[in-house]
Order: sequence, then structure tokens, then C-alpha cells
Amino acid sequence: MVCKICRSEKRKQIDKALVDGASLRTIADRFRVSKTGLIRHQANHIPAILAAAKEATEAANADTLLARIQKLIDDGQDILKRAKRAKE
Repeated sequence: MVCKICRSEKRKQIDKALVDGASLRTIADRFRVSKTGLIRHQANHIPAILAAAKEATEAANADTLLARIQKLIDDGQDILKRAKRAKE
């Protein structure tokens, strides 16, 4: 059986509402879906979405950290070159 929430055009809004902690009754009424479907979707699909988001965030943070480290290396090399030219 395919998840009706996953097939919904409003899936992103439903997922956001679930992650934000809105009540199941509120979400069900707002998007005209069943509470049972929301419960199944939340249990079976939201953890995977959150894990993927966490991995993406960690990758972005790693890229930022790597760029900062590279800048520090470049700055250090510039300082070393100037010091050698000035014989300090």
C-alpha cells in the first residue's frame, strides 16, 4: 500500500506541520487526510526525512568548516611569506 500522505500535493506542508508539532487533528482537518494516515506517515516516513535533513546540514557545516580552515592556511602562508621577505 502506498502512503497517501507521500503522494499528496501538500506533502511538504504536512511534513512541516508534523515536525513543528501541530496536533494530528489540526493537520487532518487542515489537509483533509485521516489521523490514521498521519500516524502511519509520521512513524514510517518522517524519521527518514529528518535523518536526510540532518545529513545535509552536517555536510553543509563540514563544507563551511573546510572553507574556514583553508582560509586560515592561506592567511598563515601569506604571513609567513611577508615575514620571510622582511627577514623577521
